[in-house]
Amino acid sequence: MAIRGPSAKGLDCVSGARVRIPLSPLRNTSSKTACRRYRQAVFLSVNTVQTVAGYTVDKTHRVGGNVRHYPIIASVTKEEQFVQVLQSDVERVNLMIGHIGNIEEYISQLHDAGKQVYAHIEMITGLGRDAHSISYLCDKFKADGIVTTKSGAITAARQVGIKSIQRIFAIDTAAINTAVKMINSTKPDEVELMPGLMPRVTRELKAMIEQPLIVGGLIRHEHELIEAIESGADYISSGDPMIWRHAEVPLKVEVN
Repeated sequence: MAIRGPSAKGLDCVSGARVRIPLSPLRNTSSKTACRRYRQAVFLSVNTVQTVAGYTVDKTHRVGGNVRHYPIIASVTKEEQFVQVLQSDVERVNLMIGHIGNIEEYISQLHDAGKQVYAHIEMITGLGRDAHSISYLCDKFKADGIVTTKSGAITAARQVGIKSIQRIFAIDTAAINTAVKMINSTKPDEVELMPGLMPRVTRELKAMIEQPLIVGGLIRHEHELIEAIESGADYISSGDPMIWRHAEVPLKVEVN
């Protein structure tokens, strides 16, 4: 939840609704101290949140009990993780297991658990990369989109109106520059930067693209989640179930 407004007048509270507690990065960096006190809150029963100390808050997380929450995407890379992701609070899953014979069941169960599913087409056995294969993946198996490292697959997804995530690897400056040119040409819906432990590269890439930015790979600790978000990442992808515990709980608002 982004919070915008010119002045700080507190919170308008009613029972039944819960919202995320705002956190940096802020448009005005001097407001970090002003927002620090909000981190101590757990969940507030509120109807609307007007502003935080007069500053616009762009990135948020919530605090529930002793666990802070962040925009996490679960990357399921092992079959034994499947039950864990079904039981988790993550709302988005990058599916990287299975084959053409069982992917429909995986996706169906994830949808029943209220999760969006993006299939990594190079990691699932039997899937092609052409427009017909990608269209079949979404029409027959009901995937919400694809993850791929191949620019041709991004183009094919666009041709059939399917959402796509372009995964790129930052091995050196030349690789980043080539990736940016590819992104500008193929226009994926989102970009995933690997590995995720590169704050400067995250900031620079975020400034060069218009798509939402996911970072993932090698992130193991909460301070790394915070650093990624403050460097400009919109989401963090992780194959570590311990990181999934930090996923944002879906916002529930009851209107009387």
